[in-house]
Amino acid sequence: MPERFGALILVTTFGCLRWSEVVALQRCDVDPSAGTVRVRQAFVEHRGTADPRPAKIAGERADRRPAQGDSAY
Repeated sequence: MPERFGALILVTTFGCLRWSEVVALQRCDVDPSAGTVRVRQAFVEHRGTADPRPAKIAGERADRRPAQGDSAY
């Protein structure tokens, strides 16, 4: 697997995000200092085009990740 996909795989797996939510993430959605990823939108494919839409969940959600030294994972 190419190294550039590492963060994508980790966020998808441990963040329990849908594929459409992961591919719609933007840099402004990630806050490394707080350890959070905000899910604001998801890409929806309709008639061959992918458009960003609000995520299926009610409103935004923030997924909190433990600090790197945390033994929770």
